[in-house]
Formats: sequence, structure tokens, C-alpha cells
Amino acid sequence: MPRPRRFFPPEYKTEVVELIRTTGKTVGQVARELDLTETAVREWVTRVDLDAGRRSDGLTTTEREQLRRLRREVRELREEREILRKAAVFFAGRPVTGELLPADRRGESTHQVSRLARVVGVSRTGYYAWASRPPSQRTLTDAYLAQQVRTIHARSRGTYGAPRVHAELRLGLDLHVGRKRVARLMREHGLQGIHRRRWQGTTRRDPQASPAPDLVERSFTPAGPDRLWVPTSPSSAPVRAGCTWR
Repeated sequence: MPRPRRFFPPEYKTEVVELIRTTGKTVGQVARELDLTETAVREWVTRVDLDAGRRSDGLTTTEREQLRRLRREVRELREEREILRKAAVFFAGRPVTGELLPADRRGESTHQVSRLARVVGVSRTGYYAWASRPPSQRTLTDAYLAQQVRTIHARSRGTYGAPRVHAELRLGLDLHVGRKRVARLMREHGLQGIHRRRWQGTTRRDPQASPAPDLVERSFTPAGPDRLWVPTSPSSAPVRAGCTWR
């Protein structure tokens, strides 16, 4: 049966180390006499030597406490950043109330309620009041509408967007619901329709290519006949003899 863990105050550890220094006994002898483990006593001796400056191959007690405190602060900051990241998504477009995170009502959150309330900026009383309340009528209605929206979207093979889903709800199921509410439910559940892509030209002008030379130097008023021949337009009108030229 393993020995239960015991707690020893710093004063007791210092006295054990002094006993080893003054009596000349080995660490093993003192450990057996005081019913201690030899590993613990050796660690106490090392700790006293580090604090006294007789050794430099480890951290002192003060440095260990500072390192433990800094690690705790880093852990808390990472947790608060994770809380803010989740809260930014949950509170998008709605005021901050007693609702902390959706998982908290189900008891699935890994964060402490006190830290959640402090980071988000709500009271613990408000959180517990919200957690003990049943879902509101709007929440229940949203759940029902979301199920209908998913059914209509699946029946359309994922092609219907918010306008057509809204029309199906109004005309097909006779549900009086706003179009923006349908769009919000589709956005929250990751649903979107298929829309025609905007046409984009594929011709790209080469900036390195030289343009065609201007042989007439933009002068379209010749001094006499048969001096300048150009088409009247890109699509010249056909005549019996061919195209009309000037």
C-alpha cells in the first residue's frame, strides 16, 4: 500500500538539513531515523544549497515561485483568449446579457463560471438566472424553423437560397416568418444556395506588347481622292461590288 502524501513546512525541512550538516550523518541515516524518504531529504538539501548560493545548477525557491506564478498567468491568459474567441462568435449581432456560452447551459463548458462572467462582463447571478430558465418561445420557434429550413434546403438538393426557402415557408407551409430571419437561420446552420457566377472577361492585355502602328497618324481628312483608304466601320455594309470603302 503506497504511503500517503505528507506535508512538511519549510521550517521542518530547514531543521532536517541543519541536522545533517551538524551531526555529520548521511542523508540515508537521517531519512531512516525520521521516517522520511531519502529522495525527499536529498531534494531538501539541494534546495537549501541553491537558496544559499552554494550551488548554481538549479532554480532557487524564489525563482521557482516566480516561474510557477508566470505559468499560471500564461495559462489564465490563454483561457481568457479562448473565452473571448468563442464569445465573439456567440455574441455577434446581439447584446451582452447573462448568456455566456451555449455549452454552459448544458454543463459542457470547461471554463469556470466566475472566470467566464468576469471576462465577458456579466454577473454570476445573471448567468445562473439564465441557466435555470427554460428556453424562450423565440428559441423554440427558431429551432422549429431551422428544422423546416434544413428540410427544404435538402429537398432542393442544396440549390435554394434564403429567398426561395422563405417563399416555400410562406406559400408552401403557410408560416409567417421574415426573410431576414430565414437568412439568419441558414447562416447559423451553414446553409447557402447556388447562385449564378458573375461573368468575367478572360482577355488580358499584355502590357509588354507594342500596339499596332498608327500609319495615318489619326488624320482622316486626305487632301485628294485615292490618298487614304480606311473602312467606314468595323462591320461595313455589304453592297453589290463588295464593301463600301472611303
